[in-house]
Amino acid sequence: MKKLLRNTYRFPVVQAAIHRFGPAVWRLSPELRRRMTPESRWAHIPGASVHRFGKVEYVKPIQPVFADSGLNFGQRMVSARYRLPPASMVRVPQVWLVGKHAAPVTLEGQLLLSPFRDAPRILGLEPHDDILNFLCAGQYRDKSSEMHWCNVFPLVSRLDPNYYHWMVESCGQLRYLSAYSAATGIQPKILIRGDGNSYIRQSLELLGYGPHIIEWPKDSPPVFVEGLVLASLPGNRVACSPESLQWLRQQFLAAAGVDPKNINGTRKIYISRKPGGWRSVANDDEVAAKLETEGFETSRPEGLTLAEQIRLFAQAKIIVGMHGAGLTNVLYATDASILELTGDYGGGEYMSMVSGLGNHYASMRCNTHGDDIVVDCNKLLHAIKRLSLNAKC
Repeated sequence: MKKLLRNTYRFPVVQAAIHRFGPAVWRLSPELRRRMTPESRWAHIPGASVHRFGKVEYVKPIQPVFADSGLNFGQRMVSARYRLPPASMVRVPQVWLVGKHAAPVTLEGQLLLSPFRDAPRILGLEPHDDILNFLCAGQYRDKSSEMHWCNVFPLVSRLDPNYYHWMVESCGQLRYLSAYSAATGIQPKILIRGDGNSYIRQSLELLGYGPHIIEWPKDSPPVFVEGLVLASLPGNRVACSPESLQWLRQQFLAAAGVDPKNINGTRKIYISRKPGGWRSVANDDEVAAKLETEGFETSRPEGLTLAEQIRLFAQAKIIVGMHGAGLTNVLYATDASILELTGDYGGGEYMSMVSGLGNHYASMRCNTHGDDIVVDCNKLLHAIKRLSLNAKC
């Protein structure tokens, strides 16, 4: 039996299913598993209205210039051609928002999976006693609430503390919100986490949504909403939408006062991940010192405001960094080469981003030490030279 399972896991469709659902789903209570409602069923909720925008997007990703030990599972998934359906917006009437992630519950007791990236696996990553108690007590049938909102576009999610998921997915949904507001005349309030990271509010203010922000406290009681506006995620949850990435780059550069036509990318940037946190470069000081002799500057983006990060990475010529949130800043680089350092952890997110943005990409597999990586500096310089030569071709 174990041999059969091992052989079955080799099939991409099985790998993708485990990636989406995973063992965490079975830690959920039967009540939550019975009530969770994916995006494909939102349009069938009584009174829901659906709006579709754009066209089908067919994507042919670039192949990496240099992959030291071959592609990992995530990179293999995004290196194949894929099809992205048109974006959709759904307005669901009369919904409760419950729990620390503002999970939507309909008057029929359906739990919408929008705060959990529409993935049951992510819902199962932590207990949800507040949602479970709300459902079991039948409170969703009662429309009375001390707090009552009209139209809300929620951007509170299980993954909004992650810079990549916020900038690429959550902010990418604003493109659809703009089209929805133009088509319907409805401008919903944008709900964000009250104690969220600073880049959440900064990004919305840069994009002109500051006046429309309302906050969700982590200990908020259930709130009744007359109309909840939900958007599909840009991309296919494995790979990014190139059109969405291009829109985000254009919007953020303009908001930060950067004219892409007048950018001359000359800066070489190493994104530092020092030991002490989860997943780091064990020999970070050695790598930074070696790269400085090659004209690189060391950056720790978390110490900069969002506008400062945009201006810095817009001037990049080469970006080197470990797989992690800092590489999300390739979003602002208009003509740069990116070398991603990987270990046992990491998918194809940044390879997909670079492909969708039209930049140059290379991946270098490093030795691992627990969750950390150890970079071979000589091999690193060789990879940079190969990447630079390819960019000139």
